[in-house]
Amino acid sequence: MRSKKWLTGVLLTLFVAGIASGASAADLVDTIKKRGYIICGTTLGAPPFAYADSKGNPVGFEIDLINKLGECMGVKVKIEDMAWAGQIPALLTGRIDVISSRMSATLERATKIVFSHPWLITGTFAISHESKGFKTWKDLNRSGIKVGAIAGSVGAALARKKIPKARLVTYELDGDMFKALRDGREDGGLNDELIVLMAAKRYPELTVLEGNLQPDVYAYAVRPGFESYRLKNWLDLFFATIMRTGEYAEIYEKWIGKPWEPSWGLHP
Repeated sequence: MRSKKWLTGVLLTLFVAGIASGASAADLVDTIKKRGYIICGTTLGAPPFAYADSKGNPVGFEIDLINKLGECMGVKVKIEDMAWAGQIPALLTGRIDVISSRMSATLERATKIVFSHPWLITGTFAISHESKGFKTWKDLNRSGIKVGAIAGSVGAALARKKIPKARLVTYELDGDMFKALRDGREDGGLNDELIVLMAAKRYPELTVLEGNLQPDVYAYAVRPGFESYRLKNWLDLFFATIMRTGEYAEIYEKWIGKPWEPSWGLHP
């Protein structure tokens, strides 16, 4: 009986200590509000999502969403431009508060970070120089073919999985991949649907190949743990709110050039 009471006391002590520890942990929303700004990580150089204008200022679909986030939270925004592969390490080490870029919400990434509700439905498409004569992305799956993708991206993973006969070449920036395509240093490239469509519009010699390698969704991400719990919930409600009010649709049409057609089975 005494041992049972002793065990109960130990468990109760640990339970109370756990609650106290959680309660004393710094809440990131409070930290951001007190600081006066939120630090958002993204990668510039990918129109229409995020890139620098002629004056060096960040602009694009992602940037307008980030600014809207700051407006709704009542804080300023600080945008950290970084290599794609460095975004998750920057989040986990506290360099940034949130990954606010075109990051695909995958099961593998969700073992390290916590995703908010998706903010865009998209997919991975292939692009090549028109002189190559390819019709679909499957035409790239042959030996002697070089295919480009962004390091650490879903596109790179899909290249290894769906076109294994081709040689994969990875890049840090989207612009570098498209330049390699235009210069003839690679035969094809994999990237987000909207990015390849924009590239083909900007560079008439490039053409988007038929077929979606894999449907995809983009989502913001925060650090795991109690600290970011309320921020994740706030982000979910933020996107649900601006999608209902029409503010998201305005930003979407501004940068994509067509009306937003919500899929309410996925969007909040």
